[in-house]
Amino acid sequence: MIRSSRVLLPVVLIAPLLLAACGTETSDLPPGLGPIALADVALPADCANATGVGALNIGPARGVLGNPSYTERKARGCVPFSVAKVWQAIQVPTGVDVAFWPERNESDCEAWLLVDPAYPVNFITKEIPHGGIQSHYTFEITWRAGITKGPDSAPTEVKMLYGKTSGTSEVPKILGSMVFTADAAHPNWTTVDIVRQLNTNGHSDDPAKLESWIQGFYDGLQIQLATGALLPRYCVLP
Repeated sequence: MIRSSRVLLPVVLIAPLLLAACGTETSDLPPGLGPIALADVALPADCANATGVGALNIGPARGVLGNPSYTERKARGCVPFSVAKVWQAIQVPTGVDVAFWPERNESDCEAWLLVDPAYPVNFITKEIPHGGIQSHYTFEITWRAGITKGPDSAPTEVKMLYGKTSGTSEVPKILGSMVFTADAAHPNWTTVDIVRQLNTNGHSDDPAKLESWIQGFYDGLQIQLATGALLPRYCVLP
Protein backbone atom coordinates (compact mmCIF):
# COMPACT_ATOMS: atom_id res chain seq x y z
CA MET A 1 0.00 0.00 0.00
CA ILE A 2 2.83 2.41 0.79
CA ARG A 3 4.50 1.68 -2.56
CA SER A 4 1.22 2.26 -4.37
CA SER A 5 0.66 5.69 -2.78
CA ARG A 6 4.18 6.80 -3.69
CA VAL A 7 3.61 5.86 -7.33
CA LEU A 8 0.26 7.62 -7.52
CA LEU A 9 1.34 10.88 -5.91
CA PRO A 10 3.07 12.35 -8.97
CA VAL A 11 0.09 11.46 -11.14
CA VAL A 12 -2.23 13.30 -8.79
CA LEU A 13 -0.01 16.36 -9.01
CA ILE A 14 0.22 16.49 -12.82
CA ALA A 15 -2.77 18.76 -13.43
CA PRO A 16 -1.84 21.40 -10.80
CA LEU A 17 1.73 21.48 -12.06
CA LEU A 18 0.61 21.94 -15.64
CA LEU A 19 -1.72 24.70 -14.57
CA ALA A 20 1.06 26.51 -12.74
CA ALA A 21 3.47 26.03 -15.63
CA CYS A 22 1.20 27.59 -18.24
CA GLY A 23 0.92 30.89 -16.34
CA THR A 24 -1.75 33.54 -16.54
CA GLU A 25 -1.67 37.17 -17.48
CA THR A 26 -3.91 40.20 -17.85
CA SER A 27 -3.96 42.85 -20.55
CA ASP A 28 -5.99 45.94 -21.38
CA LEU A 29 -8.37 46.24 -24.29
CA PRO A 30 -7.61 49.36 -26.37
CA PRO A 31 -9.99 52.21 -25.52
CA GLY A 32 -13.07 52.86 -27.59
CA LEU A 33 -14.69 50.72 -30.24
CA GLY A 34 -11.91 50.68 -32.81
CA PRO A 35 -11.62 49.40 -35.41
CA ILE A 36 -8.09 48.08 -34.88
CA ALA A 37 -7.71 48.28 -38.69
CA LEU A 38 -9.90 48.40 -41.77
CA ALA A 39 -10.26 45.48 -44.13
CA ASP A 40 -8.46 45.96 -47.44
CA VAL A 41 -9.94 42.97 -49.27
CA ALA A 42 -12.42 43.07 -52.13
CA LEU A 43 -16.11 43.18 -51.41
CA PRO A 44 -17.83 40.06 -52.84
CA ALA A 45 -19.79 40.61 -56.04
CA ASP A 46 -23.03 39.56 -54.34
CA CYS A 47 -22.50 42.37 -51.85
CA ALA A 48 -21.70 44.99 -54.49
CA ASN A 49 -24.86 43.98 -56.36
CA ALA A 50 -27.01 43.23 -53.28
CA THR A 51 -27.96 39.79 -54.57
CA GLY A 52 -28.32 36.42 -52.88
CA VAL A 53 -28.21 35.82 -49.15
CA GLY A 54 -25.00 37.70 -48.41
CA ALA A 55 -21.37 36.69 -48.79
CA LEU A 56 -17.94 36.99 -47.16
CA ASN A 57 -14.46 37.35 -48.63
CA ILE A 58 -11.60 36.48 -46.24
CA GLY A 59 -8.20 37.86 -47.18
CA PRO A 60 -4.79 36.17 -46.82
CA ALA A 61 -2.98 35.87 -43.51
CA ARG A 62 -0.05 38.14 -42.76
CA GLY A 63 2.49 37.97 -39.96
CA VAL A 64 3.12 41.09 -37.88
CA LEU A 65 6.19 41.53 -35.67
CA GLY A 66 5.40 43.00 -32.29
CA ASN A 67 5.28 42.34 -28.57
CA PRO A 68 3.77 39.87 -28.92
CA SER A 69 3.93 39.15 -32.64
CA TYR A 70 0.73 37.93 -34.23
CA THR A 71 -1.00 36.77 -37.40
CA GLU A 72 -3.77 38.90 -38.86
CA ARG A 73 -6.58 38.29 -41.32
CA LYS A 74 -9.18 40.68 -42.68
CA ALA A 75 -12.55 40.09 -44.29
CA ARG A 76 -15.33 42.03 -45.98
CA GLY A 77 -18.82 40.88 -46.64
CA CYS A 78 -22.47 41.74 -46.30
CA VAL A 79 -25.78 40.57 -44.91
CA PRO A 80 -29.25 41.28 -46.37
CA PHE A 81 -30.45 42.94 -43.18
CA SER A 82 -30.44 46.52 -41.91
CA VAL A 83 -27.86 47.82 -39.45
CA ALA A 84 -30.70 48.14 -36.94
CA LYS A 85 -31.29 44.37 -37.15
CA VAL A 86 -27.57 43.68 -36.89
CA TRP A 87 -27.42 45.93 -33.83
CA GLN A 88 -30.28 43.99 -32.27
CA ALA A 89 -28.52 40.68 -33.01
CA ILE A 90 -25.28 41.61 -31.24
CA GLN A 91 -26.91 43.01 -28.12
CA VAL A 92 -27.21 41.05 -24.89
CA PRO A 93 -28.17 38.25 -24.64
CA THR A 94 -28.10 37.23 -28.31
CA GLY A 95 -24.74 38.91 -28.91
CA VAL A 96 -23.13 36.66 -26.31
CA ASP A 97 -24.13 33.60 -28.34
CA VAL A 98 -22.97 35.20 -31.62
CA ALA A 99 -19.63 36.12 -30.04
CA PHE A 100 -18.96 32.57 -28.84
CA TRP A 101 -20.39 30.73 -31.84
CA PRO A 102 -17.04 30.22 -33.67
CA GLU A 103 -15.57 28.49 -30.60
CA ARG A 104 -18.50 26.22 -29.76
CA ASN A 105 -16.88 23.03 -31.09
CA GLU A 106 -13.62 23.53 -29.20
CA SER A 107 -14.51 25.17 -25.88
CA ASP A 108 -17.13 25.54 -23.20
CA CYS A 109 -18.20 29.01 -22.15
CA GLU A 110 -19.01 31.07 -19.10
CA ALA A 111 -20.23 34.64 -19.54
CA TRP A 112 -21.04 37.69 -17.45
CA LEU A 113 -21.95 41.32 -18.02
CA LEU A 114 -19.83 44.40 -17.49
CA VAL A 115 -21.31 47.79 -16.66
CA ASP A 116 -19.82 50.82 -18.41
CA PRO A 117 -22.07 53.71 -19.45
CA ALA A 118 -19.82 54.36 -22.46
CA TYR A 119 -20.63 50.98 -23.99
CA PRO A 120 -24.24 49.77 -24.20
CA VAL A 121 -22.99 46.26 -25.04
CA ASN A 122 -20.21 45.13 -22.70
CA PHE A 123 -19.60 41.55 -21.54
CA ILE A 124 -16.99 38.83 -21.02
CA THR A 125 -16.87 35.32 -22.43
CA LYS A 126 -14.59 32.88 -20.63
CA GLU A 127 -13.38 30.09 -22.90
CA ILE A 128 -12.68 26.69 -21.37
CA PRO A 129 -11.03 24.43 -23.97
CA HIS A 130 -12.29 20.86 -24.27
CA GLY A 131 -10.08 18.11 -22.83
CA GLY A 132 -8.74 17.21 -19.40
CA ILE A 133 -5.42 19.01 -19.65
CA GLN A 134 -6.58 21.66 -22.12
CA SER A 135 -9.40 22.77 -19.83
CA HIS A 136 -6.84 24.39 -17.53
CA TYR A 137 -5.77 26.81 -20.27
CA THR A 138 -8.72 29.17 -19.91
CA PHE A 139 -8.88 32.77 -21.03
CA GLU A 140 -11.35 35.65 -20.95
CA ILE A 141 -12.44 37.84 -23.86
CA THR A 142 -13.90 41.28 -23.22
CA TRP A 143 -16.47 42.50 -25.77
CA ARG A 144 -17.86 45.98 -26.43
CA ALA A 145 -20.22 47.35 -29.05
CA GLY A 146 -22.12 50.52 -29.72
CA ILE A 147 -23.81 52.72 -32.31
CA THR A 148 -21.29 55.13 -33.84
CA LYS A 149 -23.46 56.78 -36.51
CA GLY A 150 -27.16 57.46 -36.76
CA PRO A 151 -29.94 57.52 -34.15
CA ASP A 152 -30.66 54.61 -31.84
CA SER A 153 -33.83 53.86 -33.78
CA ALA A 154 -32.10 53.71 -37.18
CA PRO A 155 -28.33 53.38 -36.84
CA THR A 156 -26.16 53.55 -39.96
CA GLU A 157 -22.93 52.30 -38.36
CA VAL A 158 -22.22 49.98 -35.46
CA LYS A 159 -18.77 49.00 -34.19
CA MET A 160 -17.62 46.06 -32.08
CA LEU A 161 -14.23 45.58 -30.42
CA TYR A 162 -13.02 42.58 -28.45
CA GLY A 163 -9.84 41.03 -27.11
CA LYS A 164 -8.25 38.72 -24.59
CA THR A 165 -7.95 40.53 -21.28
CA SER A 166 -7.09 37.70 -18.88
CA GLY A 167 -6.02 34.07 -18.79
CA THR A 168 -3.39 31.65 -20.00
CA SER A 169 -0.12 33.08 -21.29
CA GLU A 170 -0.15 30.30 -23.91
CA VAL A 171 -2.51 32.50 -25.94
CA PRO A 172 -0.62 35.81 -25.84
CA LYS A 173 -2.94 37.75 -28.14
CA ILE A 174 -6.51 37.79 -29.39
CA LEU A 175 -7.77 41.11 -30.69
CA GLY A 176 -10.45 41.87 -33.21
CA SER A 177 -12.98 44.38 -34.48
CA MET A 178 -16.08 44.56 -36.64
CA VAL A 179 -17.67 47.51 -38.41
CA PHE A 180 -21.26 47.18 -39.62
CA THR A 181 -22.18 49.90 -42.12
CA ALA A 182 -25.45 50.62 -43.93
CA ASP A 183 -25.15 50.12 -47.69
CA ALA A 184 -26.20 53.51 -49.03
CA ALA A 185 -26.96 52.11 -52.48
CA HIS A 186 -29.03 49.17 -51.26
CA PRO A 187 -31.54 49.73 -48.44
CA ASN A 188 -31.68 47.05 -45.75
CA TRP A 189 -28.24 45.66 -46.65
CA THR A 190 -25.26 45.95 -44.30
CA THR A 191 -21.56 45.77 -45.12
CA VAL A 192 -19.46 43.83 -42.62
CA ASP A 193 -15.77 44.64 -42.06
CA ILE A 194 -13.89 42.12 -39.87
CA VAL A 195 -10.29 42.15 -38.63
CA ARG A 196 -8.83 39.56 -36.24
CA GLN A 197 -5.33 39.16 -34.77
CA LEU A 198 -4.09 35.97 -33.11
CA ASN A 199 -1.05 34.42 -31.44
CA THR A 200 -1.40 30.94 -29.91
CA ASN A 201 2.30 30.34 -29.19
CA GLY A 202 2.43 27.65 -31.87
CA HIS A 203 -0.42 25.61 -30.39
CA SER A 204 -2.51 25.90 -33.57
CA ASP A 205 -2.27 26.73 -37.25
CA ASP A 206 -3.06 30.39 -36.71
CA PRO A 207 -3.86 31.31 -40.36
CA ALA A 208 -6.36 28.44 -40.60
CA LYS A 209 -7.74 29.21 -37.15
CA LEU A 210 -8.28 32.84 -38.10
CA GLU A 211 -10.13 31.86 -41.26
CA SER A 212 -12.41 29.40 -39.46
CA TRP A 213 -13.16 31.88 -36.67
CA ILE A 214 -14.03 34.74 -39.02
CA GLN A 215 -16.24 32.46 -41.12
CA GLY A 216 -17.82 31.05 -37.96
CA PHE A 217 -18.65 34.51 -36.61
CA TYR A 218 -20.20 35.51 -39.92
CA ASP A 219 -22.21 32.26 -40.10
CA GLY A 220 -23.46 32.68 -36.54
CA LEU A 221 -24.49 36.26 -37.23
CA GLN A 222 -26.33 35.15 -40.38
CA ILE A 223 -28.22 32.44 -38.48
CA GLN A 224 -29.13 34.84 -35.67
CA LEU A 225 -30.40 37.41 -38.17
CA ALA A 226 -32.36 34.90 -40.25
CA THR A 227 -33.91 32.81 -37.47
CA GLY A 228 -33.75 34.97 -34.36
CA ALA A 229 -31.82 32.36 -32.35
CA LEU A 230 -28.68 30.26 -32.32
CA LEU A 231 -29.74 26.83 -31.13
CA PRO A 232 -28.53 25.10 -29.15
CA ARG A 233 -27.14 27.97 -27.09
CA TYR A 234 -23.53 27.40 -26.11
CA CYS A 235 -22.88 30.50 -24.00
CA VAL A 236 -25.69 31.42 -21.65
CA LEU A 237 -25.58 34.25 -19.14
CA PRO A 238 -26.26 33.14 -15.55
